[in-house]
Amino acid sequence: MKRKSFVSFILFIVFAIFLLPQTLFSKELTDIKKLQPPPWPLIPFNKLEREARLKFVLDTQQYHVVDVREPMTKRGCQKLLKKLKDSNAVKILSPDIIAQSRDDIKVPDNIIEHCSTVEFDRVWFTYNKGVLSAGVDSVFDALPLDQKDAYADFYHKKTGLIEFYNFSRFFKGKKVWGTFTEAGEFICNNDRKLCSELEGYHLCSDVVIGSVVDVESCTQYLLSKVKAGGRLSVGNVNPYAFRELPNFYAYAEIDKFLYRLGLSTPISWGQFHRLLYEGGTTFIVEPVNYKNGGVCVYETKSQIKGN
Repeated sequence: MKRKSFVSFILFIVFAIFLLPQTLFSKELTDIKKLQPPPWPLIPFNKLEREARLKFVLDTQQYHVVDVREPMTKRGCQKLLKKLKDSNAVKILSPDIIAQSRDDIKVPDNIIEHCSTVEFDRVWFTYNKGVLSAGVDSVFDALPLDQKDAYADFYHKKTGLIEFYNFSRFFKGKKVWGTFTEAGEFICNNDRKLCSELEGYHLCSDVVIGSVVDVESCTQYLLSKVKAGGRLSVGNVNPYAFRELPNFYAYAEIDKFLYRLGLSTPISWGQFHRLLYEGGTTFIVEPVNYKNGGVCVYETKSQIKGN
């Protein structure tokens, strides 16, 4: 009898050792999906803030053309950079409409519902195909929004304001709207390792989305994922602490032409001296036109000799 009890006890221990890690891991995955990010800590941009950031980064750092995409040329990008430094030549645009969400009645021309394949407030990813922008996966394109969310391995879901810019005057009266949205949350479906590391502000999404869309045809003149860094920088030691970066995004009019601007730097405002003397800042300017082409990429170089 004692021997039976001893064997039962040993079997119990073995099963416990085998099952406990799986139980804990399953619980961890369930809990991760229920985690909510802290409230978005940064206030939305306005025109003056965008103008101030553009002036600051161009006045304090030396930029050089490092990449050009046709029909832009290196010489054209150099001339454009000079104009960007002239505040009288650059007009930073303000949104015509600000919607609280994709379901807000303020959304113009029912554009979000009508152009259902455009990423107005999401950026979806799979491991095999990367960013699931329109045209990458035909099966995915045909799915309704809730099924798209479930289909992705992980995605950025925007929960903040959506800015709408009326660009009809740049497109001969056609209904064309530009958008920007920033605040949101990171949703992880199928990556156990990635999910298990999410906590605090790491659950916030700082990917910037900014579509430029023809309402009638749903043609995108610029892809939605803006080439600008998010403003929110989260520490690994304390994921509930954050810093704000000088990054920004904007639409601008220069010589009656429309451009999308995006700046990325890993250096925070608190490390001002590094902004002045180190490289690593990328500034991207994209013309918004029918051909959906042309990019100027500028980078800063260190002002310290030897770097």
